[in-house]
Amino acid sequence: MEQALKDELFFWKKRHGNALPKEYTQIKGITFGANTYYEITGFKLTGADTLRFSFSATKACNVLGCYTTTDATTNYSLYVTTTSGNYMRYDGGTASSKITVNQRYDVIMFPTGAIGLGSQVSWTQKEFTAVSDLCIGTTSTTASSSKLDGKLFGNIKVDGKLLLIPCVRNSDDEVGYYDAIGKKFYEPTGSTPTPITT
Repeated sequence: MEQALKDELFFWKKRHGNALPKEYTQIKGITFGANTYYEITGFKLTGADTLRFSFSATKACNVLGCYTTTDATTNYSLYVTTTSGNYMRYDGGTASSKITVNQRYDVIMFPTGAIGLGSQVSWTQKEFTAVSDLCIGTTSTTASSSKLDGKLFGNIKVDGKLLLIPCVRNSDDEVGYYDAIGKKFYEPTGSTPTPITT
């Protein structure tokens, strides 16, 4: 998966020039400490979207997505559990989200299912647009469950719409994500996250 992300960035640069402006330095990922998240303001996942990301977690917690309520039919999000439970959400349905702590998972959630968390799961594609903005490190700005305690590795991608590159803003060492498609830098909310550099 890491090589695939490098290849993706290489071909992006060939088509569009340098993905990151010179004001930013790319890093390998971001370590979250259960009190940080990023809100991708104005960006809402739809039922037709494919979401790609890699993570590890140290406990049961939110990872990312757009979540409203447990019975909402506009959810597209992931909360992971260390015991058992179905908290991978698409529309009004759920799928298993059990993980082993500190293990890396390379996940793809798409309109008809998901791979990367144990066995492949499937669902029926639905037509919807999330109510909440996409959040990284949590599933909603109002979520009561724990924010991500763990790491997000490499880029976070919504095919054709969003390419979030983990980076440091050189002017002030702020750790964040730069959207190579929307040309915007996103700062964290909460405490300062830690860059993954090796």
